[in-house]
Amino acid sequence: MEDFSREIKKNVASYPAHKPVGQTQKWTLLFVGSHGKTVIFKRFKGLAVFFMLLLCSAVVSAAGFYILYDLQVKKVRKIEQDSDALKKQIAELKHEKDALVIRAVKAESEPKNPEPPKKDTKPEESSKPEAKVEVKEEPPRLSVENFETSYHRSRKILTLKFNVKNAAPSDQKFSGYAIAVLKTSDKRSLNVPYNIDLASGRPAEKPQGESFEMSKSKHLEMEVKGEKDPERFQSAMVFILDKSGRILFEQNIPVKITY
Repeated sequence: MEDFSREIKKNVASYPAHKPVGQTQKWTLLFVGSHGKTVIFKRFKGLAVFFMLLLCSAVVSAAGFYILYDLQVKKVRKIEQDSDALKKQIAELKHEKDALVIRAVKAESEPKNPEPPKKDTKPEESSKPEAKVEVKEEPPRLSVENFETSYHRSRKILTLKFNVKNAAPSDQKFSGYAIAVLKTSDKRSLNVPYNIDLASGRPAEKPQGESFEMSKSKHLEMEVKGEKDPERFQSAMVFILDKSGRILFEQNIPVKITY
């Protein structure tokens, strides 16, 4: 009986252990706590690959959104530049239209067939030298119209626009200077252009300001760069000076900012 048991043990011991064939190796993440309990995370490699793909997708999405945002910003800047150019063209066309209207009205008011001067038949009077008649220059009748103030937020530039008109009937050209003094509610002022000498709130009588020349009308634009708070200005005092610096016209105009 004992020989039979020994024979069975010998046969079992000599039988080779079964080894798995064709099984793939897997990664397992094992956490062991201080209390001896373990937490097993299977498919660790799959989770790592998933999070890497998720991170790559987030980076690609962020890059795509940035490119779209940059394109939109460039489009907005291009639209603002085109808008400024169109506004300037409109102002120039309006100025030319006013000049054409004035010329048309003047042409209609002139007589079409003026009578020729009558010849003097008296010989004794024709021999006398003609007396020279001095023609006095009529002073210009100046006015300021279409005063506008606009502000460019991104460039921080305040722009003043207005038309200077001469209502005198003669075609004599006028040359002079324009000055604008912006005033706040607390009686502070800002000169446009900057290098203006004031005396008691009025420009000193000397050649200074924005130089211009016109016959009937002139469109002027002045800029205040670096202005951060344009709403503080309540009114603007516009002065027109002749070439010698004498003040010929002044007008206080309320300021309304457009954006």
